[in-house]
Amino acid sequence: MKANEHLQGGRSGAAGEQVSVLLIADPGEPAALAERIAEYLPERLGSPDRDERRWTTCVRRKPYLPDEQADFADIIDTVDPSYEEDDIVVYLTDLPRREDTLPVVADVSADHKFALISVAGVGGIHIERRVRTITELAIAHILGEPALMPPRCGATVPVCAS
Repeated sequence: MKANEHLQGGRSGAAGEQVSVLLIADPGEPAALAERIAEYLPERLGSPDRDERRWTTCVRRKPYLPDEQADFADIIDTVDPSYEEDDIVVYLTDLPRREDTLPVVADVSADHKFALISVAGVGGIHIERRVRTITELAIAHILGEPALMPPRCGATVPVCAS
């Protein structure tokens, strides 16, 4: 497990608030992506013009998804993000996800502070950039803070929220 942290100064408000993000990843490419994303995520989420917030990230390599047809509610029960010490849990899988015939890139539950991202669903080019952007969007949605949306996020990203 690897931990990173970054302190951002800025406006007063939630001064000193700490938000921890656990990236759980299937072994292989999702785990390698998670390690790289975790390294830069605190810096990308923080900004001098935003409230002071301390971001920490860590990565755990562990496959939870039994198959690509697993229901999102069942995945939440299996991973059980409420059991984790971290504030937000993001799970990267290499399995494709579908809603009927449409590919699903991510499922997000703000109530459970959990996101499931299908690395296979983002396409074949610029995978790391896309997964990083989707991770940031999921965290912004979970926290209910559109100000955390990454810059240049004009393109819509299909995210199923529950």
